[in-house]
Amino acid sequence: NEYFYAISLINNMILLMLEGILSFDIQPDLGLISYSTSDGHVCHMELFSPTICIVMGTQAKKYVYNQIFSYHAVQFQNNSLFIYSSSINTNNLLSQPVLVINNVTYFGIVKDNLYYIQFLSLLRIRISDPKKHDLVSLFTSHEISFLVHRHLADFNFHKCESLKCNYYCNPFYKKKPKCFCPEKISLINESICVFDEKNPDYMIKYCHGFYCKNRKCLLNNVRCNNFDDCGDNSDENNCQITCKDGYHLCDKKCLSSNIICIIFILRFKVQKCLMLQIY
Repeated sequence: NEYFYAISLINNMILLMLEGILSFDIQPDLGLISYSTSDGHVCHMELFSPTICIVMGTQAKKYVYNQIFSYHAVQFQNNSLFIYSSSINTNNLLSQPVLVINNVTYFGIVKDNLYYIQFLSLLRIRISDPKKHDLVSLFTSHEISFLVHRHLADFNFHKCESLKCNYYCNPFYKKKPKCFCPEKISLINESICVFDEKNPDYMIKYCHGFYCKNRKCLLNNVRCNNFDDCGDNSDENNCQITCKDGYHLCDKKCLSSNIICIIFILRFKVQKCLMLQIY
């Protein structure tokens, strides 16, 4: 199985979001993730919201859900691409495709536009009016792949920094940033996850970095560098050697601060999915 983790670049906390996935697509402007699974489902979810999965009965190579236009794009293992248009609340979800294209190597969706590679050509088609194809580019090699990059304003991330969440921040929750806590953990003052004082190291399994005694989670490039990065000096305790400026201790060696010490990732629960059966 393949695992999908989200890591906060603000506080280095890690969240196991998905497992058993074959492929995924992220729309960061909406905080939306679409993915296909090894057991024949296609699913989509907003961060920290219930997952909606559709039983396909066969493995999909790739799945993309376009929330704004209610498009579902499913590429099967034979490289046939099916585009469906429906709301997620209808009982006949994905019953009839509005567009079928064969021999699709890769594809991506931006708003109402479908970009795809077919026979060494990059083509564009408007899904709402699929009569006309635009040739974007020609290629001379079979080694082709492409990614769709969507414009994303960075002011949302600055709002996350101002919230000072001690676990995880979703900058797109209902169009505004919001702090979240692990399961069964309370949130106070809209930013602080309150943990059991009897288990002060509860958060260590969520830290993808160096875990300080004061529960800060830092990038794992701070050990024994002769600087108190944690604020409680716990990153400078029990040092066999002290590294010079610009270096840190990793596996008994001083490495450049540009190199992050490898961390073993612990597994923990994934939230349950909401399943929809299609016929």
